[in-house]
Amino acid sequence: MNGCRSRSATSRSRHALMPSADARIGGHNRTRSGRPGGSATFVANTTDDPVLRRERFEEFLARRVDGIVLGDARLDGDDLVDILARRNIPYVLVSRRLTGHLSVTTDDLLGGRLAAEHLLQLGHTCVGVAAGEPYASTGVERTTGFVRRYAEAGLPLLPDYVLPSRFDTAGGHAAGAALLNLDPRPTAIFAVNDTAAIGVVGALREHGLRPGSDVAVVGYNDIPVAADMSVPLTTIRSPMFEMGEHAMGLLIDRLQGRRVRSKRLRPHLIARAPTLNEQPIRPWSSATALDSPGAG
Repeated sequence: MNGCRSRSATSRSRHALMPSADARIGGHNRTRSGRPGGSATFVANTTDDPVLRRERFEEFLARRVDGIVLGDARLDGDDLVDILARRNIPYVLVSRRLTGHLSVTTDDLLGGRLAAEHLLQLGHTCVGVAAGEPYASTGVERTTGFVRRYAEAGLPLLPDYVLPSRFDTAGGHAAGAALLNLDPRPTAIFAVNDTAAIGVVGALREHGLRPGSDVAVVGYNDIPVAADMSVPLTTIRSPMFEMGEHAMGLLIDRLQGRRVRSKRLRPHLIARAPTLNEQPIRPWSSATALDSPGAG
């Protein structure tokens, strides 16, 4: 979240609540706020903990915020968004979205499709998904885009091959281990964020398997460590900094009474060793390939 209510005619404060310690979205806002005579921005991480999330939220409200950028919106009933709406405090959702609320997100349906398309082009017909948490639109939409693309290719995924998982390495490791124990074993695994994908890689190694050579791995977001792993991670790049810029811009526009509308930014495939170390498993027809930027 990001928010503030003015404390003087020349000083304003904004606050941001983000789900993880990787505050690339909120970090830009914090830098941008340090202008003389401008506004102050405060960023807090919630680790997706409901109790901590509510505590941070109450701290922000106590500062009489002007507006809030919320980065950890939940699909399972978000009381914080309801409170903001009731109190008429301007807000913008970032990264995760809720239908009917102003937001700046990546096109996660498309991102899931891009991951699927890449694996299809490499010939993977038996794949698994570490699908993330059901309360986050990011995990739900990335999984949906991926599964739909495989279904369109005539390769629907069985439910056992799409497993909910926490967004951390432990969650990815657990989901990866469960997928690797299936028969037949998937030849590729898509994890809906990079941290979980790193956990999947750990599970592969525990099973004596090599990422890229034995089982392909695709993550999502392109966090800095993804390129620096011993086997760099193939991933879908989510424009995190740009989301932060647009979200803060929309919040300022909303505070100033301008008309605003939600934005979806385009993700991009970043192919690295965990998928490129291999040759295609078998020929695959591209007749049903992704046909438009907005597919999914």
